[in-house]
Amino acid sequence: MKEKTIFQELASDKKYIIILSIFTFFFLFFTSKMSPLYPINEWSDINVYFNIGKAAMEGRTLYTESFDHKGPLIFIIYGIGYLISNSTFLGVFIIELIGWLILIYTIFLTARIYLQREFSFIISLIVPAFLIKYTHTGGSAEEFILIMSVVSLYFFYRFFMDENTTVHNPKYMFLHGILFSMVFFIKLNLVIFWVFPILGILICILIHKEYKNLLHNILSFILGVFVIAVPICLYLYINNALTEAFNVYILLNMKYGSPLSASDTMNHTFMRTYSFFRNDIVGFIIMSIGALYFPIKHIKNKIGKVSMILCALSLFFILFTPRTFHFYYPLSFYIFIIPGLISISLFIKRYVYISYSGKLLCLFATLALLVGISSKNFFGLGGYEITRQIDPNSPEFQFSRIIETEKNPTLLNLGSGYGNSIFTICNITPNVKYFLTPNIYYNMYPQMRDEQTKYIENKEVDFIVVDNFSFNYQHFRNLQAFKENYILMDTFVNKRIVFGDEFSTYYLYRKR
Repeated sequence: MKEKTIFQELASDKKYIIILSIFTFFFLFFTSKMSPLYPINEWSDINVYFNIGKAAMEGRTLYTESFDHKGPLIFIIYGIGYLISNSTFLGVFIIELIGWLILIYTIFLTARIYLQREFSFIISLIVPAFLIKYTHTGGSAEEFILIMSVVSLYFFYRFFMDENTTVHNPKYMFLHGILFSMVFFIKLNLVIFWVFPILGILICILIHKEYKNLLHNILSFILGVFVIAVPICLYLYINNALTEAFNVYILLNMKYGSPLSASDTMNHTFMRTYSFFRNDIVGFIIMSIGALYFPIKHIKNKIGKVSMILCALSLFFILFTPRTFHFYYPLSFYIFIIPGLISISLFIKRYVYISYSGKLLCLFATLALLVGISSKNFFGLGGYEITRQIDPNSPEFQFSRIIETEKNPTLLNLGSGYGNSIFTICNITPNVKYFLTPNIYYNMYPQMRDEQTKYIENKEVDFIVVDNFSFNYQHFRNLQAFKENYILMDTFVNKRIVFGDEFSTYYLYRKR
């Protein structure tokens, strides 16, 4: 019997897919600040991506003319969003929505490998409620990577579910190669998710002496990697940025995430795991079931069992042991909520039977949507702010009103936080390489602060934003050229509990 295509599988369950599609749109519309519902997504990271993507689309070369230590593909994604909408995140929201539709469809298909449609549908509604605990305001690199990981997870389970599988379809390995490469060029350490399952598939083929199929799969994976890697490397090479990209994206990130001593690593890992457990006890238990119990109980292929357990353990190690850790990092591990919920559903279905009812499915979807909306609570914004009758009380809007009085203004943000979103609100195209300031210590990368000092000495930018929590605040505050060349225009004391810097003070300076 000919194997069904993905589209055929989705078409055969179109009633469920239609409801899931409507649910996904409204869920994201209310729970992501990329949505046009909200005036701005002020999260520092996504404004870095958007404005470096903007700079790239305006002709400034990544890494040599606009700096950040993230992978080039995330800037390309946001750059495409910029082409759709220059000063809002509408374009990125459209991309995010497409990604989430793929995510929800794939969750449904993954559950369908083991469960009837009704249980699979419910799992597809439950998973997003767990994910938004760590999606924050939406649009993170980890969010896009999670989507790619879930797609591969589906194909891994399809292969490993049969104990006697001897060959692997090379077209799926080609897809794994593409996804692997995309993640490599967004956040390279998270490619660890693919390592053990891919090796497991190749070992299975090798054991069964299917040498021709083995060769085809290896070549297909390499070809998939090249589909993404070649255009990116070619762009960097043509623009003489390949060396700088390697120095920043590879070497600087190795330094940024360099390992601690054994005792510190154990202590940090324990504390992060404990915090993770406390923040989401139910999710932690379900993920543990998905990461460890599910492969043992429900994956028939013995090599698959080992591969998927090693996949989970290695991903956990990569996420929780490095020197640097941010609150949204665990999002990548939430992929194992899917097999965890499948395991629980396989147990429940022994005692509970759910039959198809359109009204009941719509009720479940509505309840899941309300849970998501309640969880985010419109990000604390009032009705007047949502309807744009007043601006949110925040530094980016207060400072933007001053900056927009200047024709074609230029801006330098000497901190992180809210200052990055001013570039987005005012649609400012960067004019210097280090126009944003990622949280990197001076001893790790002195070039950034040194060059920013020169910008100030040479009066290369019209406006400067800095906050008293930024790494280099004291340096610039005491810099004589700063005092001589720039005058304080406005101050904002931040009292919002959003990023943990609720008592920080933001300052806007203008060139004399």
